[in-house]
Amino acid sequence: MTEMCVRQHRTHIFMVFLRDLDVRILRADRAGVIVSEAINYRTNSKALAEFFLRFSQLSNAQRGLDPTVSIATEEEAIIARRELANYKPSIPGPSLPLRCLRMQVKSAAKKICFLKDAWRAEHLVKEADVLKSLAEGKVPNIPIIIAGGDLYDPENASTTF
Repeated sequence: MTEMCVRQHRTHIFMVFLRDLDVRILRADRAGVIVSEAINYRTNSKALAEFFLRFSQLSNAQRGLDPTVSIATEEEAIIARRELANYKPSIPGPSLPLRCLRMQVKSAAKKICFLKDAWRAEHLVKEADVLKSLAEGKVPNIPIIIAGGDLYDPENASTTF
């Protein structure tokens, strides 16, 4: 699950967990996992078939693909290859509930920028606010923040259960 969320721009994923005669349907995001009751797929195969039927009718966003992400244009890809030819960032390994760093090319400014995805529980302080406060206090070695904030995710259901 971690690898899938780190390598793909996802808001959540669905999984089917099969054990002995039971199956459970899971919906996971970075805040938690919702698990269905066990379904005996031999005596109640209709429930599993209905899940797959309904899943096949979902939009990409409802299936968990992040709708705020788009594929780089050819111009952006060329800039990225040229500017990053010898750049090897030191990035910690994948972690599902924490954060990751993704490189992005901002085509309007023709600049390479890094986007730090940070997934946090809603009650925690925004990292961008902390970094802005540290920069205002003249703390050294704080990254320059171009923008920061939250993307609203109406599909984030695990925090409502």
